[in-house]
Amino acid sequence: VIIVEMQKKKSIVGYEEAVVAVAMASYLNIPVIFTDVVDTQVASVLKSLHVKYSIVCGDDDFKGYGKTMKFKTVEEIQDVSIALVRQRLGGNVTYVTMANPLDTKPYAVVSQVVFPFEGEATHSDAAAYPGAAPSVSAENPIHYFEIPADYEYANLVVDFKFDISQERLGDFSGARLYCYIGVDSDEDGVISEEAGTSDVLEFFGGTPGYKNIPDRNPADWFATNEYAVFHTELPFYKKQGKHAIQLLARLPSDWGNSYLVAEEGDYTSTYSGTITIQKLSDPTYRLMPNLSSMAPYLTAYHKGVVLAKPEYTLYNPGYVGCKSCGDPASNPSSIGNANQHVATVKADLNRLLGRLAGMPAETRDDWLGLADKYQSDLNAGNPTYLGIIADTNMIPMYYYNSTGQGDATEGFGIPSDIIYSSVDADPDNAPMDIGDKEPDFELPVGRIDGWDAQDVSALIARTFFYKEIIDNMRGGRNGIDLAEWKNSGYTTIGSEPPVGAAETAAYKINAAFQQAGFTVKQDRLWKQDECRRQRAGPYYESANFIFFCAHGFYYWYVPPAVEGSYGPIPPISAGGAFDVAHVKNMAFGPSVLWASSCVTGRIDGLQPYNCISQAFLHAGLACYIGATRSSWGVIFPNPDATSGEKLGDLMALHFWAHLTGYIYNKSGGLTGVTPADTSVGVAMTLARNAFVASQGTDGGGSNDDTFEEFIIHGDPAFNPYEPNHG
Repeated sequence: VIIVEMQKKKSIVGYEEAVVAVAMASYLNIPVIFTDVVDTQVASVLKSLHVKYSIVCGDDDFKGYGKTMKFKTVEEIQDVSIALVRQRLGGNVTYVTMANPLDTKPYAVVSQVVFPFEGEATHSDAAAYPGAAPSVSAENPIHYFEIPADYEYANLVVDFKFDISQERLGDFSGARLYCYIGVDSDEDGVISEEAGTSDVLEFFGGTPGYKNIPDRNPADWFATNEYAVFHTELPFYKKQGKHAIQLLARLPSDWGNSYLVAEEGDYTSTYSGTITIQKLSDPTYRLMPNLSSMAPYLTAYHKGVVLAKPEYTLYNPGYVGCKSCGDPASNPSSIGNANQHVATVKADLNRLLGRLAGMPAETRDDWLGLADKYQSDLNAGNPTYLGIIADTNMIPMYYYNSTGQGDATEGFGIPSDIIYSSVDADPDNAPMDIGDKEPDFELPVGRIDGWDAQDVSALIARTFFYKEIIDNMRGGRNGIDLAEWKNSGYTTIGSEPPVGAAETAAYKINAAFQQAGFTVKQDRLWKQDECRRQRAGPYYESANFIFFCAHGFYYWYVPPAVEGSYGPIPPISAGGAFDVAHVKNMAFGPSVLWASSCVTGRIDGLQPYNCISQAFLHAGLACYIGATRSSWGVIFPNPDATSGEKLGDLMALHFWAHLTGYIYNKSGGLTGVTPADTSVGVAMTLARNAFVASQGTDGGGSNDDTFEEFIIHGDPAFNPYEPNHG
């Protein structure tokens, strides 16, 4: 039996060890018992089970039962787990799960202050481009609040609701409220980072990233909502002093007349809200609670080993002890320290990979040999997977330099997990490998993430029991203009340039889907009603493989974005958006989705319930692939030597090719690709390698950004169904 000491107020040693050790219970076919103490009652139970031996996870003074084994280090637990897989299950470990036991620790609130606000907001004509924040002015309401001097570690709880009950067009209007949080240093009523000011924008979000009240059917065109609501929480560390929240309203349709013409009106409504500032006792800050509790389950299924330590957390006393350190996404001065921290996590991972391979892994030269070994395994069809079951505060991403993007709204740097995918990556010369070589990636990597442990448990279950689910899955269009769910695909693109250039990529991916045996629905460019949520949503819910391209942000993407950009028609396109407020209420099968859209893969520095990628997973997807920052597009297709595509669309072609077995070749149309019928992690790794081989690196330019920013949300070992592969 494995006996785990229950968590204490000041110690979670038992749980820390159990996250790494409990997978052994599956390998040994033994029970796990959590208890404060092995008292007579527990001993009686163990005796009834005829227990003679116990593996103990807990403090030094925690006693076991019978003959006891106790570990001194995480490495000892890992070595025993590896030996058990080899000796009892007859194979090598080819799956590493990374986790952090600190995600079970809620932050402790010492005290708090509350700032209530209310007022009126009038519709703003500021540009509503879906991939960026509209510009604010002194006409937009602003409120000030102060973080007390002794609140070194503060948590901001933001709650606002906006009355949209009078919007005649209901959901179709896309009425919403944007929230800007920052420092208005000159108190001129505008949070602006323009030259000549010392203002600081620290966060941008809005009601599309949370919910409407009441929650309506996402497919209902004119559902009437009472309020648009925004809620989030933000760690503000070492940011004492005066801050501000500024609000910008969008009430696109008038309050009772025709929506075909932008008529005059006051377009004004009321809002109310609070900023609650909580003083925290320490800097530990989880975003996705309790995910580490799922690590043993994921690991045992894959016959793997767990790498989990509390010191991996981004917000540890050493990190936040540096000057001006905070969230790297909103504070570029903290990126260097954050990346140094990632380098220590990576070194630990490489040491474990070395022990799995029976090779040294202490020096940079050792890493070169280790990379060759794992590259050979990948090429031979026997990869070692890396599943990160943690948020980005618990297992941090590396922030790559970019010469073309980075701001406080979408986040600074290019955060990515690929630092862990390349065994010989050089953290001091990213994204290059050691020796200034162009990067080559050996380990398929993905984030198994969600709102919380319950969400992740459901995601894992969809992955493990995938075959049983897909035979019984049915969406609204299956049996009408699509085949059964598992044999259906969908490609869709938005309308505003440069999205139109992706039409060629959509056609090529469509062709690969069809050649693999899928029945495919494909939207046509400029056909607004085909790509908006109300009409396209049922096709998403009815498709196994999905590719889309549209302008987006971390909380939404807006396929009909061109509406209102020209002529007199009001900008009501957001009413057709796929946003958190609506997507979370949809019903997807365990689909694979590639999002060729800016920032829709971002989770760093954000609550998961505000992120569109996590809303899709919450609603049933098995795998979401998206970009953590702006994904570069082209006004016109800019061909490489064979595919006729570039940047993210080129990577998408290679990714789908290794699933379906087909890719478009200019000289011969569709051609076969090997390997095919791979897992999503292998497909992504091979696609990334092919992209770097054909396009090269460019010193933080669009090529680098592209292969760095697209990441997998889901289990990298997940191998989805294709009709031609069964």
